[in-house]
Formats: sequence, structure tokens, C-alpha cells
Amino acid sequence: MTYTVLLLSQHPQWSDKLRAEDVNVIGDGLPSVQDVSQLEVTRGAVEEGLRLYPPVSILFREPSEPVEFDGRLVQPDAIVTLPQFRFHRDERFCSTPERFDPARWREDTAADRPEHAYFPFGGGPRHCIGMRFARLELHLALAILVHRFEFERLSDAEPDLEPGMTLRPADSVKVRVRRP
Repeated sequence: MTYTVLLLSQHPQWSDKLRAEDVNVIGDGLPSVQDVSQLEVTRGAVEEGLRLYPPVSILFREPSEPVEFDGRLVQPDAIVTLPQFRFHRDERFCSTPERFDPARWREDTAADRPEHAYFPFGGGPRHCIGMRFARLELHLALAILVHRFEFERLSDAEPDLEPGMTLRPADSVKVRVRRP
């Protein structure tokens, strides 16, 4: 959520689109689980935040049998790294990968993306067990925040990142929060 709010503070036109969508879908109330499927711009902003700043920046896996990747044989005792942070920003899988563009998550563009070119919660049988709940929570929380507040970025510098168990900013991310 920190990074999505930061991205929205950098791109106020997207905050305006989210706010307009919220008013159209939920009016003056609070969003419900049933509203989430109609919040397409909000979903795009959440997914774009996860693409640019995945919760875990790299995964490690050990194959259970020999497997071939790009013409190279990987043995079961090898450790394979899956750097989400790099995959999500790779031009082979995402046009203009450094740009924040929630529109890239519209339903009509989903077929253009290879299956595991985007995996903020891992993939396959070992994906994060809380993935669906986390996404639902992010969509609802973002809809509420954008509906009630505007975000103004207080620094032009990109945050320094501190990879650990999760990807987090090295220092506080500062935005001004005010009622619209």
C-alpha cells in the first residue's frame, strides 16, 4: 500500500480516475466485497503497485528433478533465483516497464502477458496462501483511502529500497495527506 500511495502521489491524474470510479461505483458509502469486481481502475493501480514494488523481491526454488531453462540443464541440487523485481520490469514482458500505468491491467490486455511474467505472490503450488485475501484487502483499502484523501508527494527522489524478507523502503516514504 505504501508504494501504491507513493505512485498515486506522483501521478495525480490516476488518483482522480480512481476517485471518479469510486463515486460512480460506491457513491458516498464504503466499498463492499461485491464492489471490488467493478473497481477496474482501482484494481489496475493495486496490480501496478505490486508489479513495480512486489512484496517479496526475489524467490528461491530448488528443482526436485532435472529441468531445462533456456537450453540449460538445472540439476536438483541447484538453487534457482526468481527475481520478481527484475521480471516485472523486463521489457520482454511489459512495455514501458518503468512507467506507472494502471490501464495495462484492463481485462482486454490480460492475454498479452505471459503467465508467470508477473508473480508478486509467487506462483504455482507454492504461491502465497494469503494472496487472494491480500488483494481483496488492498482493493478495499485503496478505494477507501482514495475516496477520502488526496496524496501529495513531498520528495522527488525515488525511495531507496531495502530488500529483506519483504521489499521495503530504506527510509520513510513521505506524502502529505489531505481531504479533497
